[in-house]
Amino acid sequence: MKPTQVRNIDGAMLTLYPMQGNLQTELFKDKRLHRVNAGSPYTIRTCKMDPAYWLDDAEVLKEVPAEGIYIVVVLPQAPQIAFVRRDPENRAYLRKEATNYERGHSSIAEGRSLIFAGELYFKQGELTDWTRKTGHYHVAKELIGAAVVNHAKEQTQFLKNTDDGGRLLPMETFRPTWLD
Repeated sequence: MKPTQVRNIDGAMLTLYPMQGNLQTELFKDKRLHRVNAGSPYTIRTCKMDPAYWLDDAEVLKEVPAEGIYIVVVLPQAPQIAFVRRDPENRAYLRKEATNYERGHSSIAEGRSLIFAGELYFKQGELTDWTRKTGHYHVAKELIGAAVVNHAKEQTQFLKNTDDGGRLLPMETFRPTWLD
C-alpha cells in the first residue's frame, strides 16, 4: 500500500502512511510525550485508558522524566498527541527481561495508518535528537534533503507544548537521515 494525502479538520494536508509487514500486537498503553514550555524538561505521561484516548485532557496516572530512546507515533485521529513507548532496542534503559519489552510503532498504531513515526532520543529530560526511523512504516522514505525536513515539520505541526504553544519536537533537533 502507498501513502495517501488527506486533509485534516484544520484544513492542513497530511500524508497517511499504511503499515508494511506484520502487526506486532500488544494491548494499547496510553503513554504520551509532554513538555510545559521550551525551557522545561520532557516527561512521559501514562494516562488512564479511555475508549476516546485521543482526548487532550486524559487523566494522568503517572509521570516520569524522559530518558533514553523512545519510539513515537502520531495518529490522524489525534495529531496533537505524541504517543510513545520505550524503544525495544533500548536495552540499556530496560529494567525487564529482554523478552518482556514494549512493542513497536505498529503496536501503538494498532496496525492503522499514521501521519508520523520515528524515534526520540533524550538525555536528562532534554530531547537531543528525533528521527523518522521506523520499520513497519516507511515515513517519507522516498524524500531527500530539505524535502525530508519540510515533510517532518508539516506532519508534526500540531504537537505543541502545553503552556507556550511552541513545537513539542523542535526542528533544530530533527535528524533527517534514514536509518534502516
